[in-house]
Amino acid sequence: MLVGPTGGGKSTIFYLLRRVLHKIMDLQHRACRFNPKAIRAQQMYGEVDPVSQEWTTGVFAAMWAKACNRDNPYNTWITADGPVDAIWIEDLNTVLDDNKILTLANGDRMPMTDNVQRGVLLCLQNGPKIEAETTPGLLRWRRVVLRK
Repeated sequence: MLVGPTGGGKSTIFYLLRRVLHKIMDLQHRACRFNPKAIRAQQMYGEVDPVSQEWTTGVFAAMWAKACNRDNPYNTWITADGPVDAIWIEDLNTVLDDNKILTLANGDRMPMTDNVQRGVLLCLQNGPKIEAETTPGLLRWRRVVLRK
C-alpha cells in the first residue's frame, strides 16, 4: 500500500519497484490502474441487470480475470489509485486475506494466481482511516515508510 498526497511520489516509487523486481526476478511486471471512486461498487465488481437478469462483469473483475491468466508470461499489478472507501475496500477482503480469492455477487470465485500474488497495490490519497475489522488482510502487508 502506498499512501500519500497527489504529487507525493507514489507513482515513482511504484515504477522503481517494478524495475527492481524485473532485474531481480528477470520477469516483466505490468501494471493496470483504475480509480475505484470513479465508478460505483456495482460497476467495479459486477451486477445483475434487474430486467434481463443477465450478469455484467465489472471493471475490477474483468481486470482480475485477465491478470490471473496463468499463461501470462509476466506478473500483473492491479493498482487501485484513489481515495480509500469503506465500501469498495471491504469487497476486497477475500482478495487481501489468506484466501486470495475474488468472490463476486453472482457466486463466481476467482482465485489469485502466482503471477498476481504480489500484485494488488493500493495507491491511496488519504491515509487508511478504515476500521481494522474492515480490512484484516491489510494488516499483514509489509510497510515501508519513506520520510524526507
